[in-house]
Amino acid sequence: MKSLRLWGGLAAIYEAMAYIAGMAFFMGAVDYMGTANPESRLRLVIDNLAAMSAMNVFIYVIFGFMLLVLVFALNERWKDHGPSLLKVATASGIIWAGVVIASGMIFNVGAQKVALIHAEDPEGALTVWLAVEAVADGLGGGVEILGGVWVTLVSIAGLRSKSMAAMHYLGLLVGLAGIVTIVPPAGAIGGIVFGLGQIIWFLWIGIYLIWSKPAGEMQNRPL
Repeated sequence: MKSLRLWGGLAAIYEAMAYIAGMAFFMGAVDYMGTANPESRLRLVIDNLAAMSAMNVFIYVIFGFMLLVLVFALNERWKDHGPSLLKVATASGIIWAGVVIASGMIFNVGAQKVALIHAEDPEGALTVWLAVEAVADGLGGGVEILGGVWVTLVSIAGLRSKSMAAMHYLGLLVGLAGIVTIVPPAGAIGGIVFGLGQIIWFLWIGIYLIWSKPAGEMQNRPL
């Protein structure tokens, strides 16, 4: 399982880089997240259609497939420290990966359709885009309960392994922040903590998976 652990570590580092790239693009280069006016956001989508579509593939579609690799790698890593817990965690992670992929695909397909509609019917395009945006955001970032549940359960299993406690406590904080995004008053703060915290957690998990060795592997290594 050394190969799965290595690929899981690389996948985790990719996830962190995707978060950073997405924030830099949508909050800096395009500033889509900082634009409150719906018409202005639609204009940004149309004017930056190719770049936004490519970035969505990077931070949603590929992210989701990389997440699957990480989910199975962590399941293998800590399955002896909570088999039942890891089954639920793995199922949550798989569902989260699928939802993230779907969000990116809906955003991209919706953006392409809206760009075509806008040429003939700007008002109709705005109505369609608001619906597409709501669905894509609901699946891919508006509520982070799936990711929060997965990170929380994985971190509990990791704590049972009695190693890297600080990393797992960070995971609990990040996971719980994701879970509380389902509650509207706490959603904004929870989303910020979840997003920024996941960057650190993914990097830490990635380094850990790449360079750590299970106890059994250390014991069985030839002298």
